[in-house]
Amino acid sequence: MSVKLSDLRGKQVYSQDARRVGEVVDFGFKVGDVTPSLIVRTPSGREIEIPWSQVAAARDIVLLKPEYKVPEELLTPPAAAPAAAPAAPAPQAERPRFSIFRRVEQKICPYCGKPATWIPQYQRWYCYNCQRYID
Repeated sequence: MSVKLSDLRGKQVYSQDARRVGEVVDFGFKVGDVTPSLIVRTPSGREIEIPWSQVAAARDIVLLKPEYKVPEELLTPPAAAPAAAPAAPAPQAERPRFSIFRRVEQKICPYCGKPATWIPQYQRWYCYNCQRYID
């Protein structure tokens, strides 16, 4: 069964001991070699090449063969820099006010006393009970 690159891109890659190796970002060949390789971005942010011959299965995830060992330093994300003191929050800019969100006053029909409805298309108030526009 053939596997397309478009199906592999973005899939998570796992070793046989259920450790996440990274995410497939591309597929490539080395010059002079006919063996294709998966280009995988590891949690440390580096890209590694995994020979296609070391892939055991590829469906919802990519599973590597038991004999393929990934260096430990590639599996751990880089240590985060020490957290700096929190900066003062930036002043919030005033949100734009749109007329469609503005609360519209409620009009009462002078003929029947029931609430009227604003009809934006005609820019007029309408009473559904009386079935007429109100001026």
